[in-house]
Amino acid sequence: MPLPNYYRYGDLKEYEDVFLQGKEVKKVKKSEILKSYLDNVENYYYLKKGLIKVKACHIDGYEKIMHITGAGCMEPVFSFEDIPIWRENFQYEAYMDIEVTVFTKQEVIQRLEKYPGLLRKMYDNTVKSLYSSDFNTMRILYDEGFRRMCDFLYYHPHDHKVIHNHERCQMVITQNDMASMIGIDRVNANRMLQQLRNEGIIEMQRKHIVIRDKDKLALYCSNDVTIAE
Repeated sequence: MPLPNYYRYGDLKEYEDVFLQGKEVKKVKKSEILKSYLDNVENYYYLKKGLIKVKACHIDGYEKIMHITGAGCMEPVFSFEDIPIWRENFQYEAYMDIEVTVFTKQEVIQRLEKYPGLLRKMYDNTVKSLYSSDFNTMRILYDEGFRRMCDFLYYHPHDHKVIHNHERCQMVITQNDMASMIGIDRVNANRMLQQLRNEGIIEMQRKHIVIRDKDKLALYCSNDVTIAE
C-alpha cells in the first residue's frame, strides 16, 4: 500500500558523492525562491542540508503545499522530456537555510549516463511519488480531517527507509503548512493539534512538533498507515 509521502528524505543519499563531485556547495537563505511559478526549469538542486518546500498553484490562485523535501534528494523531479504546463504550476522555496549543489539538465543527464543505478533509483522514487500523490488525493476525498492529521504525524517518524537530518520524532513544520498539506483549514488544524497535545501525544514548539507517544497516536490512525509500516 503506498503511503502519503509528505516529507522526502534521502532518496538519493547513496549517490551523494556523485552530486558533490566537482561541484561547489551553494548556501541559500530561508524563503529564497529556487523556482517561481511560470518559470521554466533551468536548474536542478541536490539538497545536501536543510529543507525545500514544494507548492502547487491552481489557476484561481489557490496554493497547496505538495511536500517538503529534505537532505539527500533532488528538486525539481527530473525528466528527459520537458513538461511545461506541469512545471509552471510548481514553486520551490527554501524552507530554512539550505545547502545545495546546482545542475543544468545536461549535467544531470551526464551523471545518469555514467551511473545507470542512479537512473533506476530516480525512476523508482518518481513512481513512488506518483502513487503517493494518488493515495493522498483519495485520503483527502474520503478520510476525515483528524485521521489525516494523525496519519501525517505518525508516518513521519515511522518511515525508516529514509535518513532524517534531525531527530526522527521531531517534525519541522508550521501549522499553516501542515494544514495546507493535508487539506484542512488552519483553525481545524490548531484544534486537532491542541487535542493531541492535551492527551500528551505531542509537544508543540515553535515551528516544531515533537511526537511523545507514538503508540497512542497510532490508535487514531487509519489501518492503511499502521499496517503498511
